[in-house]
Amino acid sequence: MSLSNSWMKRVGAPLALATLAACGGGVSNPDANPGEKDPARTALPRALTSAERDVLSARLAMLTSREREVLDLVVAGMLNKQIAVELGAAEKTIKVHRGRVMKKMEADSVAELVRMTQKASLGVSHA
Repeated sequence: MSLSNSWMKRVGAPLALATLAACGGGVSNPDANPGEKDPARTALPRALTSAERDVLSARLAMLTSREREVLDLVVAGMLNKQIAVELGAAEKTIKVHRGRVMKKMEADSVAELVRMTQKASLGVSHA
């Protein structure tokens, strides 16, 4: 990713590089030694992940046990109808649970829900 020198000068190269690294910009610090890890690329993403994990854990704690079961099955890629058969419930009931999960987790899509569970280091369990 190419950076405008004027932008880097305005915000400061370390901040610009840390911001882009956190966003997955694929840039590196030109001042860093080749064999040395760049703290601008490693420290900030780790801190964001920790904060995100705390927020996601709080959101997960709001889910009922049934909503958690539905979440695990949605993340596993199952359709509402398949989840309904698996849990012995009506498909409409699963749609309601799934909607509540999306709302409580503040997810706009199933893909975002999957990313959230991965960030929270959740394993999909069917136990």
